[in-house]
Amino acid sequence: MGILCIFGCMRSWIAASLVSGGADQRLLLWDVKSGERIHTFLGHEGAVLDLTFHPDGKSVYSVSFDGTVIRWGIDPEIFVLKYYSKPFGPIQLDRN
Repeated sequence: MGILCIFGCMRSWIAASLVSGGADQRLLLWDVKSGERIHTFLGHEGAVLDLTFHPDGKSVYSVSFDGTVIRWGIDPEIFVLKYYSKPFGPIQLDRN
């Protein structure tokens, strides 16, 4: 399955990785140096609208058209928390 449409892409300066997400409901984790896909995260039931790395680089937050926000753990590769709140805008994290 190819990438249908990317709505969000964010680079972690700490982990040297990049994450992308879009209409196919997946988040893809990439190694910036090699360009290889490291992992595919599944869990949303709608298009991924936005995403961002936590400032520590150890997790990613994504928001979907299905009304969920998921906090994904980069290592290990499982999602940590799933929130239901119908957010449809960009994600912004406070460093505090």
